Amino acid sequence: MVLLSFLYLHGLAQDNTFLFPIREDNLYGYIEKNGKIIVKPQFLNGGQFLEGLAPVRVNGTYGYIDKNGGIVISPQYDLALPFYSGMAKVFIDGRPYFIDKSGKILFQHTYRTINEFRHHTYAAVVTETGKHGVISRTGKLLADTIFSNLRDFSSGMAVVTGLRHNPYSRDPGVAEVHETGLIDTTGKWLVKFGKYKSIDNFFNGVALVEKFNDVEGIIDANGKYLFTIPQEKWSLAHPGNFYESIAIVNIYVSDPETIKAGNSGSRSSINGAINLKGQVLFSNPEYEVITPFHHNRAFAKTSSNSWYLINSNGEKINRIPFEDIMFDSYGDDPTTLFENGKAFVETDKGWGAIDTSGKFVISPIQLDEFDYDRLIRKGDVVIIMEDISIESDDYAYRYGFWDTKNNAIIKPRYHYIDMDGFDKELVYVMQDGQMGYIDHSGKQAWNGGINKAGKLNIDFMNRGHYYASSKYQAALAGYGGWASSNNASKNIAPGNYFSPGSLQVLIDPEKKTRWAGEFDGMKLWVANTLTDTIYFDAQDSRLYLKLQAKDRNGNWKDIEYIPNSWCGNSYHTLFLAPNEYWEFSTPVFQGEYKTRLRAQLYYKMDKSNQADQVVAYSNEIDGFVNPGQFWNKREYLPGGIMDPYRE
Repeated sequence: MVLLSFLYLHGLAQDNTFLFPIREDNLYGYIEKNGKIIVKPQFLNGGQFLEGLAPVRVNGTYGYIDKNGGIVISPQYDLALPFYSGMAKVFIDGRPYFIDKSGKILFQHTYRTINEFRHHTYAAVVTETGKHGVISRTGKLLADTIFSNLRDFSSGMAVVTGLRHNPYSRDPGVAEVHETGLIDTTGKWLVKFGKYKSIDNFFNGVALVEKFNDVEGIIDANGKYLFTIPQEKWSLAHPGNFYESIAIVNIYVSDPETIKAGNSGSRSSINGAINLKGQVLFSNPEYEVITPFHHNRAFAKTSSNSWYLINSNGEKINRIPFEDIMFDSYGDDPTTLFENGKAFVETDKGWGAIDTSGKFVISPIQLDEFDYDRLIRKGDVVIIMEDISIESDDYAYRYGFWDTKNNAIIKPRYHYIDMDGFDKELVYVMQDGQMGYIDHSGKQAWNGGINKAGKLNIDFMNRGHYYASSKYQAALAGYGGWASSNNASKNIAPGNYFSPGSLQVLIDPEKKTRWAGEFDGMKLWVANTLTDTIYFDAQDSRLYLKLQAKDRNGNWKDIEYIPNSWCGNSYHTLFLAPNEYWEFSTPVFQGEYKTRLRAQLYYKMDKSNQADQVVAYSNEIDGFVNPGQFWNKREYLPGGIMDPYRE
């Protein structure tokens, strides 16, 4: 379990010496590429070295060290990020600020959120009332906070929506309002509100727009309308995605409405390509799939599952077809196809790489011996993934790689590998819980062993982790949720210490247990000593139960949060019958200052979705926390299609 947010990062100091963070006995230090320890492990967290400094956590707060491990900016921040272009983003009581290398705050503000500047001259901001705008590196407003949303900048522009924007009004008495426009990084209007009903994200300087008469077209980076999409003739295969002024389209050969459902023998369209004037460059009924173009090349797959390299006229470059290509069709990003001038393809002789002329620059080799399930390209390295989820309860994959620069093939054996780390000399890996670094030939450069478990010392909010299931009752069949949990309710035994006539949440610090399998924990119970069944809204068997702590001002605040699921099937109802209880484990925290902790639980006395929620609190106990636990929600990405959560 990787707890700390910077573990996979490694950076470049000013003297061009790469330093890599290591972790021994839950403390962070840094090594050189030869494995020599430069900064001995002594910090509770460590970020990447950039511009000669790295953020580190001492006790509950962050400061910055130089490459010798000396503290140059004293620990005082809830969270601190690396330096870019002479400034770094830090957080104090959850609010973002930017500092220089002396630790001086560069400008004061009242914004709730500020994006990172990195190497840009601008950053998007969000006010306490949810209004979006853009500021300069000195904090000056470039675009006033007059927008309800501001999408990420792309090619120097961003799509914005107005405060009145209400495109999907469900109230018959409230009219739909469409306020969508386009600004540049200085706040200048490129397209004002009222011109288009909607504007999609920009790709390579063009975007798909919809007019108020429902006509769709394409605009460029200056807001110039390029052409109207003839909806009766063709549609964009990858909406708005023009790469190198070429987009893939589905060209209708018959009216799609006349094709009977399930009639796979009839195709209502064929694939082709258009230019920025909306002119069809080619179409070919033989091509069932065409990738986006890059370097004036794309790949096309035929009905026989054969792949061909094609030019912008749709002409085949290779005479003998390829069996497969290495391309993330989900992301549709063609820049990986001919990254560094080559694309990976498979023949009957194995996987190799070709240039834009179709000539092999890396001769095919066999990778089938590894029984791989997936290959992922990262520059000149191919990650080899082997599915072991059936044979292992702890790991989904084993990872290996093929470094095509030195032709080193490492058999899948690691249970985690930093896929984005191959641009440095060392790559972070984990094997059976053991952390380490390897070089591109697979040679071990550093081995940190297995870190010892203990109290949980973190600088972020925990995600809700209290899962339960309800016993089957015929009268309540259908309740209990779509997801399963082994934590079934139990009968309350005589002589228990639960309070009678209540729904009780109880924490007992003296009842020691393990949390998440490796950390010190204590027991928490939810017990029903009422005569009625109690109901609980839940997500995938997760109760709306979380820990709270008192901050330095004595105010109760959440230190855990309940994530949101996009899948409607995640939401359901659990129930706890009279004289039954659930038992949980909750972590024992180690932190900078002592405080009081309690648990908060929502429940209801009726199973109806409209039933009023009631809140119950546990007993209060002594504990420790760090400042970041009150506000820092770490980014979470889904682990697969069955994981409907994302923050």
